[in-house]
Amino acid sequence: MLATVIHGMRGTPFIYQGEEIGMTNACFTDISQYRDVESLNYFDILKKQGQKEEDIYRILKERSRDNARTPMQWDGEENGGFTSGTPWLVVNKNCREINVKESLSDPDSIFTYYQKLVELRKQYDIISDGSYEPVFVDNQGIMSYKRALYGEKLLVFANFTGQEQIVKQKEVLDNWEVLLSNYENVKINEDRVMLSPFGAVMLYRRG
Repeated sequence: MLATVIHGMRGTPFIYQGEEIGMTNACFTDISQYRDVESLNYFDILKKQGQKEEDIYRILKERSRDNARTPMQWDGEENGGFTSGTPWLVVNKNCREINVKESLSDPDSIFTYYQKLVELRKQYDIISDGSYEPVFVDNQGIMSYKRALYGEKLLVFANFTGQEQIVKQKEVLDNWEVLLSNYENVKINEDRVMLSPFGAVMLYRRG
């Protein structure tokens, strides 16, 4: 959902290592696993203030940069196939389920979805060069915007909530093409779009 929002906008989208296969934060459980100086200093400061270690680790899990710096997970082997030696940071334990090898073999993987987003950006100039206009709807937690270029139009709707939502807006959508969605069989009826929890859809119309 987030990738759809970002890659549908203007500017150059940035993909951070592992994002394209759905790598998650490391959730370290011991200070020895951290390398970031700021995190190490923060741990000492909070401990001197009398904070419990379990609370400190919760804070670091939410804020430390090291959570997103773990080695790339290439496969489900030792150290995620990153090295036969000792990595600077511990490889996330979920590398057995989340890795490049698994992603490449799955046609419905997050990696495959990112490939589609990159390909659409190359195929449709409107995505990189079109104008940008927010589309305001009544629904809380919905982000939507319109792109336009030389008679072409692009609409993106994203549901930032865990609840299904019916989004009503001004455009009549019967003749719009679904370029991409993170759910199959998106329901579109006249000026309404049914968005699943954390669902996103990219619509296109020429003329």
